[in-house]
Amino acid sequence: NKADINPETIEQFDKNIRPTIERMIQSRLDYENNGLNILKEALKNPNTNIKPEEWDKIAEHLYDVLHPATLVFNSDKEKKDFFIEKYRKFLKEYENRGEELTEDDKEKITQLNREMESDDIDVDNFVEDLNVLMRQIKIASCSKKPICREWVHNELSHEYQRIIKIREVRSTNDTINKAVKECFYTYTEMRANTLWSKIFRENLEDYKKRFLERAFSNYSQLSRQIFENYINEALKINFLLEEDVNPIFMDGIKKTYFPGLESQEPISLFQIVQTSLYTMLSWNVCMSSANTYDELFITRFDDSENAIIMGGFSLTFYEHGKQFFAHELAHAMSYLFANDQLSKNSYDEYSKLRQCATKRYKINNKVPWSGENWHHKHDKYKTEENTADLVTYQVFQDDPTLFTCALFTSYNNFHDYKLYGSKFDGYRDVRIVDPEYFSDTTDYDGSTHSETLLRVIMEAIHKRIALPESCQQVVDIYSDRINFEPCF
Repeated sequence: NKADINPETIEQFDKNIRPTIERMIQSRLDYENNGLNILKEALKNPNTNIKPEEWDKIAEHLYDVLHPATLVFNSDKEKKDFFIEKYRKFLKEYENRGEELTEDDKEKITQLNREMESDDIDVDNFVEDLNVLMRQIKIASCSKKPICREWVHNELSHEYQRIIKIREVRSTNDTINKAVKECFYTYTEMRANTLWSKIFRENLEDYKKRFLERAFSNYSQLSRQIFENYINEALKINFLLEEDVNPIFMDGIKKTYFPGLESQEPISLFQIVQTSLYTMLSWNVCMSSANTYDELFITRFDDSENAIIMGGFSLTFYEHGKQFFAHELAHAMSYLFANDQLSKNSYDEYSKLRQCATKRYKINNKVPWSGENWHHKHDKYKTEENTADLVTYQVFQDDPTLFTCALFTSYNNFHDYKLYGSKFDGYRDVRIVDPEYFSDTTDYDGSTHSETLLRVIMEAIHKRIALPESCQQVVDIYSDRINFEPCF
């Protein structure tokens, strides 16, 4: 509701952002209309209008778009059965078209048919071989295969008709207005966060002081003084400021801007299929602005820059945000300890906390993440993040706000709800452990954080908040794999 938005924000958007968006969307629509005309002409007589090399390129692109590589199965048998059924249906298309199969194709089919009957096969390799074969048979030398050309023609016709139908009920103005609405939401969210950051910044020195008092209560005065000097002099705290919004937003738009829009080069049919057909009418000109904003302002500690970057959520919901800030300060503290910048006596005491964090997982603890710029002796994969959580619990032990509750991710986020009225339909990955973390896989590459539900339970335990019965049941079930005892 525009009535709830700062008038200056509306003025800035209408003056500096809207004209660029409208021009870009109109250019995009002109480009797409030109492409649709090219496609329409090609579909009239594909044998005449589609060049031989374009048949092959278009076939490859369509096959890869229409056959996603990632499917989830509950077992190898389920995966094998799915692809065997798919393979058999596929071969039926070609059983009466033997002249389109090469000798290599026939030999591979014979080999795979033998493997299908065996229980002792590597399922992943088998499925990969099936996919390679199906892709080869279906699209190789497409210009010379009537069945391939027929398939490509049908797919292009389907997409053309789909887009034309949508265009019939959606005017150019509707498309532009939708894009402006999406951009306006992102822009106002960014501007609003700059206002909230003012409140956080006003309390910043208090947050630093609280961290020093609580996190360093068991460490030497020397260590505390060194860290105090570090966070006041060397460490930068980066906020999104009001003057940053327009440059970041416009830079994002420029990154999204499709370079072919202003090109004088003639458009080929393959270009239309590759760059436009499957993204027409869903192109968000401000998506890159939103992504740039998210990338720049997700709350995190960057040791290479000696900076803590404060994200929009942490600034807006600062009761949670001050604890996220403490979590990042805990990473900075870990960094200084790892680089021998704080006293040895303090490090001995600090190591006890890390050891307790390491012992949270009782079995199959993985080695530290290779992407970490620093780690400590005896660390495991999740030690660093679990220790940062523990330090935060110490700093805010008397604060009943469970900051880790904010980490649950919903399937329909607030942005989607506001724009499209989509309903909330649950949370993602509400679990206590990642099953892969307890597997025998040595090259585990999951999250370095504990699962959100486990973090919430551990925060409540350390803050001496009584667990509801449902959470206590979770504790009882997983006590053989997780150590739920508090570390202090």
